[in-house]
Amino acid sequence: MTAPTTNRATDATRILALGSIRITGITVAVLAATVALTFAIVTIVGPTVWVFSDDGTGAGTLTELPLGLRVARAVAFLLPCATASAMALLVAELAWKVRRGVRFVPQVSRAATALALTLGVGSWASKIAVNLVASSGLIYNDVTDPTQVDVNVLPIHWGFGAHILWPDPTLLGLAIVLGVLAYIIRAGERLQRDTDGLV
Repeated sequence: MTAPTTNRATDATRILALGSIRITGITVAVLAATVALTFAIVTIVGPTVWVFSDDGTGAGTLTELPLGLRVARAVAFLLPCATASAMALLVAELAWKVRRGVRFVPQVSRAATALALTLGVGSWASKIAVNLVASSGLIYNDVTDPTQVDVNVLPIHWGFGAHILWPDPTLLGLAIVLGVLAYIIRAGERLQRDTDGLV
């Protein structure tokens, strides 16, 4: 009598925990998307944007920038938020799929593969956008007074080059680990199908 009661309690706890993970994932996804869209709209509308300092203190100033640089900054903020939002939704969906018990089924391996691809591609694209923004700026000549000039008439130096393609090694490594886990899950699916065929 004790074993079935314990099993039911364990199942209920697992379902509650996975349900909480699903709700949290959806909440994070919605918040990340909302923050990203709000920041992008405010930045693009401009003309002043919040520019963080390069020393890592988080301090910054309101700076007037032309539309091109404002759009680049909006994209550089939007891509990481979109990546986080997509991953949160994938985790929420994965929690929903395994709520009745973890089994090697195609839905689980597809979710794991999607997580790996989202993190890998999203973090790399985000890093490219951030690197481009960090190495781009307005070109002032020697006679230009920065406080008096219209920034919309100044040329923009876009910092294109091989250096902007460098990914974030930590996030790329984590994406590779997730990809390996997805491969292991797919191998488990094949083994489970072979085992079910023998029964």
